[in-house]
Amino acid sequence: MSHQGDRVATLSTGTQTTLEPPPKKKRKSTYLVRKEEADALQTKVKLLRNELATLQSRNDGGNGQFRRDVELQEAEAKNQLLRQLLREQQGVVAAVQSLISSNLEQEPDNPMHTYIHLPEDWSGRRETVLGMKDDKINRAFRYVKARSRHLDLLKAHFSEERYEDLHGDFLCHRFDVIHFPGVNSLKEVFDALVFFLFNMEISISEKLGHITIREDYDSMSDDAYISNHRLVSNHENGVTSEANAIAFAQCFECREEFGGRPCALITTDSVDEDDLHPYDSLRRVRRDISAAAVLTEERRRKRSDEEAEELVVVMRRAMFAKAHCPEFEVPSNALLEVHDGIASWADVMLQTIRGLLQVLRSELVALKGREGGLDTRLNRILRRQQSMSENALLKDAMRNQHQAVATAQSLLSLCVESQSANPMHTRIHLPKMVNARHEAMLNMKDDMFLRGFQYVKTRSQHLDLFKPHLSEERFEDANGDLCCVRFEIIPFPGVRSVKHVFNALEFFLFNMEISISEKLGHITIREDYDNVNGDACISNHRLVSEDKNGVISEANEAAFAQYFECRKEFGGQPCALITVDTVDDDDLHPYNPLERVRKDTVATVVVTEERRKKRASASKSKAKTRTRSGLGYGGEASDDEEEVVVVMRRGAFLKTHRPEFELSTDALRELHDDITNWADVMVQTIRGYVATHSS
Repeated sequence: MSHQGDRVATLSTGTQTTLEPPPKKKRKSTYLVRKEEADALQTKVKLLRNELATLQSRNDGGNGQFRRDVELQEAEAKNQLLRQLLREQQGVVAAVQSLISSNLEQEPDNPMHTYIHLPEDWSGRRETVLGMKDDKINRAFRYVKARSRHLDLLKAHFSEERYEDLHGDFLCHRFDVIHFPGVNSLKEVFDALVFFLFNMEISISEKLGHITIREDYDSMSDDAYISNHRLVSNHENGVTSEANAIAFAQCFECREEFGGRPCALITTDSVDEDDLHPYDSLRRVRRDISAAAVLTEERRRKRSDEEAEELVVVMRRAMFAKAHCPEFEVPSNALLEVHDGIASWADVMLQTIRGLLQVLRSELVALKGREGGLDTRLNRILRRQQSMSENALLKDAMRNQHQAVATAQSLLSLCVESQSANPMHTRIHLPKMVNARHEAMLNMKDDMFLRGFQYVKTRSQHLDLFKPHLSEERFEDANGDLCCVRFEIIPFPGVRSVKHVFNALEFFLFNMEISISEKLGHITIREDYDNVNGDACISNHRLVSEDKNGVISEANEAAFAQYFECRKEFGGQPCALITVDTVDDDDLHPYNPLERVRKDTVATVVVTEERRKKRASASKSKAKTRTRSGLGYGGEASDDEEEVVVVMRRGAFLKTHRPEFELSTDALRELHDDITNWADVMVQTIRGYVATHSS
C-alpha cells in the first residue's frame, strides 16, 4: 500500500481503535509516546554513527558525501520531531482560544459597564452623571491596561469576538491598538476624538448612509467633557435603532498609571433606565455600547532613518457592543444586516479621526474644558444603590475576574502573534510539469483534510454550534506582514441539507473572481486555473486583483473540497470539508513581489448537520425569546420534535505581505483594513446562493 493509502487507512480506523482498545492495555499518554519516538530516533542516530565510524576506518577517512548524508538524516529526524511538537503546541493554543471564547459568552456583564439609572429631573440627572465620572475613568484605565499588558504598542493589533447570548441579543467584544504617526501631539488626536463625540450623528449619516439624529443632548461642565446623548438611526433596510449613552473625555498632563506621561481617555457607557426618555422597544432596536479609548505618546525609530526617532500617538480601544433582540417582527435578512453592522459606529469613529487629522488639522478648534461646575463626587456609581455588603463583595470579585480574563486574553494574543507558523499550513512547492503538479496535490489531500478538521474541531470544542460566533485577531509580525487569525461559526437555519451549503461553497470556489469583482468593486481575474480529477474536487488557482487605489495583489492557492455521505468523525452523519492552502513556491508561476502584493490564505471549512429540539415561532409579545439562529421556522412544535440545522465552522489564517515597492500610507492602510474582505464575500455569496436555490 502507498504512503497515501497508509494515511487514509489511519484516518479511517483511528476512531475505531480509540473506541475499542485492546483488552488489559492502558492507553499511553502522549508524553510517553513522544519519549519513545525520541529514544528510537536517538538509537537510530547511534547506529548511523557506528556505521560511519566503520566506513571511515575502511576508507581511511574518505567520508565527505556519506557524512553529509548522515548529518542530513539526523537533521531531518530532529525537524520532524520539532514539527510534531509545534503542531501539538498550536493545538493547545486553539483549545485555550475556544475555552476563553466560551468564557466570554457566559459572562453576564462586561467589565466596563455599571448600572446607570437617570431620574426625570435635570438636577438629579447631572448629579448622577458627575458622581460616576472618576469611577468610570478609573475602571476604563484598569481594563485597557490589563488587556494590552502583553502587547507591543508599536505594532498594530485587532481582536474581536462576536456571538449570540442566551437572550438572543447579539454581542461584540473588540480590542485594538491603532497608530497615528505624523501628528504633532497627543492633544491633536484627543481633539479629533472629542469632535467625533459631539458630532457623531453627522459622521454616521454621511459615512454609513443611515440617517441619524440626536433626540436629546445634555452637556455638563467639569474638568472633563461629559455628555448624555440619545441617537436614533434609520437603516437602509427600514430598521430603526436607538442608543442612550453617557460619555466622559479628559486629557491628563500626567497620569501615574502611564509612568507620569501625558495621556487622554474617552469612555462611554449605556444608560440602562431613563425616566425622562425610556427606550421604545416596540418600534426600535436597542443598541448598547460600553467603550474606552486611551491615548498615549510613544516613540519609535523612523523606518526611513533608523538613527532618528518619531512621535507616534497610540490609541488603545476596547468596546463591548450589544444589539438587543427586537421585541417586534424584523425580517431575518434585515436582522442579519443589523448584526453585521454592530461595530460600524466604531469604524466610523476611526475614519472620522483620520479624516480630521489629514484634511482639517489646521482648522480644528481646540475644545477647552469649561470653568465652574460641580465638585467631583467620588464613589457614587449608581443612583439606585444596592448597599448590601454581600453584593459589594460579589461585584468586586467579578471585577477581579474580568481583569484576569483581560490579562489572559492579552497573553493569548501575544502567544498567537509569536507563533512562527499556523497549524493548518503545509509547505507547498509546485514543479513545472503538469503531471508532477497533479501528483503533488493528490498526495497532500488526505493530510490537508485531516489537519484542517483537527484544528476546527479543537477550536470549536467549547462553543455552542447553534449560536453564531466570530473571533478575530489582527497583528503585524516581525517581518512587517499583516496577519489575521479568524474563527467563526455560522448556522444556516432553514437550509435543507449539508449538500446544499456544499454546493454553494463549490460555486464560490469556482467563481470567486466574479463574486469579488461584483461585491467589492475590485477587478479580479484568474491568471491560471488547474483542476485535478478524483473523488474530491482539487484545484490550483491564481487570482490577481486590483483595488480602488490601483494596488494589485496576487494569491496562489491549492484547494480541496469533498462531500461525505457518512463520516465516522461526525457520528456517521453527512458532512463536507473544504480546505485551502497557499502555494509557497511555484516553478511555473512565481510570485511577482516587485509589482504585486502577495496575499496568503490558509483556511478550512467544515459543514455538518446538527440536531436540536424544534423551536416554536415567536409572537410579538414573546419575540424576546427568539434568537437569531432560530429565525424562520414558523409553526408550533412539540418538546420532542427535532429539527436539523446546517452549521458551518471556518478557521482561517490570512496574511498580507509587506509590499516590496512604494505605497502611500492611505493605500497601505486600506489594504490592511481589507484583509478579510474575500472571506466576507464568501459568506455573502453562500447566503445568496442558498436563498436563490432554496426551492
